[in-house]
Amino acid sequence: MEILLFLAFILAIITVAGHISWVIWRGIFRFIVRTVNPETQKEEGPRCVHCKANISPQNTYCAKCGGKQPTDIVAELLKDLAATERQLKRFFRSGAIDEATYESLRVRLEAERSRLDNRQGVTPPTVAVEPKSQPPSVVTPPEVVQEPAPPPSVVTVS
Repeated sequence: MEILLFLAFILAIITVAGHISWVIWRGIFRFIVRTVNPETQKEEGPRCVHCKANISPQNTYCAKCGGKQPTDIVAELLKDLAATERQLKRFFRSGAIDEATYESLRVRLEAERSRLDNRQGVTPPTVAVEPKSQPPSVVTPPEVVQEPAPPPSVVTVS
């Protein structure tokens, strides 16, 4: 009986040592080969805030939709607004706030998003082909609506 226990103990030590040696060899092999799994590799680079297409960091306009890309600080503020809107939806769904409060806050968030988008300028103009028989149309600049000053807790960028 003692011999069987001794052999079982030796077999357990050999098994553990073999497993450790395979783990070490695998680590050495991965270090040398440095293979990257495409499923775990994240796609780096900026995306368009309007259509989510991949864009070059140097581009100020998206090649797919033509939308102007915000500056870094405005992009961060837009991300904060998106997170605030998601949290607002969660509060509304859970019943923490009523519908009137939800709509009021949602409208304010949309106004802030619109204000931040308008700070970036207008999207690049598209060329419209007009028939030659019609007289040229007069383009009037859009009226600028002055919004009330933001509350002191809102960060504004000049």
